[in-house]
Amino acid sequence: MTSPCTWYGIHCNHFGSVTKINLTSSGLKGTLHEFKFSSFPYLAYLDLSMNSLFGTIPPKIGHLSKLMYLDPSTNQFYGKFPVEICLLLDLEIEPLNSKYRNLLKLHYVNLSDNELNSGIPVQLGKLVQLSQLDLSHNYLSREIPTEFSNLQSLLTLNLSHNRLSGAIPESFQSHSRVFLGTPWLGIH
Repeated sequence: MTSPCTWYGIHCNHFGSVTKINLTSSGLKGTLHEFKFSSFPYLAYLDLSMNSLFGTIPPKIGHLSKLMYLDPSTNQFYGKFPVEICLLLDLEIEPLNSKYRNLLKLHYVNLSDNELNSGIPVQLGKLVQLSQLDLSHNYLSREIPTEFSNLQSLLTLNLSHNRLSGAIPESFQSHSRVFLGTPWLGIH
């Protein structure tokens, strides 16, 4: 069996652990339900964009505790927002010896152009290093969580083409670097 480190789109560290998977526009078809997320404890970068993946994003995506970059955009994922991306942050963990500490470093999430159809989880407000968040072109509903005011590193936020309601949080009105996205944002 050949090492996965030699496979297309797979990058490893000097110990042979997979740290990056970039399979954008690779013709992938199917679901992620059999994907063994727990087999990639050092994965920091996951790009599965522009393929033909469908179904829900499995809860086991939360096992990617080193993840800093996530882009499964432009697929046919549907269902609830994968709150597992940020649920690990709710655990009571010692800060210095937490194996989940790096999840706080997640800085890029792009779930655009799918069919996600729930509210935006308030737990995203705990990803304090998040600089880019694109949830556009989904069916997300409800209000923008006020917890987003904790995202002081946020440079780009695109929520356009959703079914959001309510007012834009005051914290964004003074945050000139945040792009909420227009048309059809769906809020007033």
